[in-house]
Amino acid sequence: MSTETTPADAPGLSSRMRQLAFLLGSFECTDPEDPGSEPSFLHTRVLMDGHSLWSEGRWQGFTAGRVFAWDAARSVFIEHFFLETGASGVATSPGWEDGKLVLTGSFTLPDGRSSKVRDTFLPAGANAFTIESEALVETSWVRAGRFLCRRQ
Repeated sequence: MSTETTPADAPGLSSRMRQLAFLLGSFECTDPEDPGSEPSFLHTRVLMDGHSLWSEGRWQGFTAGRVFAWDAARSVFIEHFFLETGASGVATSPGWEDGKLVLTGSFTLPDGRSSKVRDTFLPAGANAFTIESEALVETSWVRAGRFLCRRQ
């Protein structure tokens, strides 16, 4: 797949996975509120004949990987994510609603502590998107990071 792939022209993806085609390609992600911070990098490609996506890269100083797929039994997108530290998590989303894709789940650290997490993806043009990451602290969602990702 070309890094120019957008949701409108994502050949080879299943009809459900076309909703996630905006993730395909290579991206540099920066924190718009901290322009001097180290950028993060993602590269996402198609797996399993278009029924899932694999995303990997350097994220906030850590090597990270994500698998995205459609869970037909529950009618949700499912994301499994992993960090080089041994931390991992699972999140789900029913799909795009009100112009955003929200994945909510839990994240477990190597010491066994866990937290509820939420990532909100918003389009920012044909070749960019933002991710807002949040963690549930007691009863409130607290922003953990915001990133603007631009296709390279």
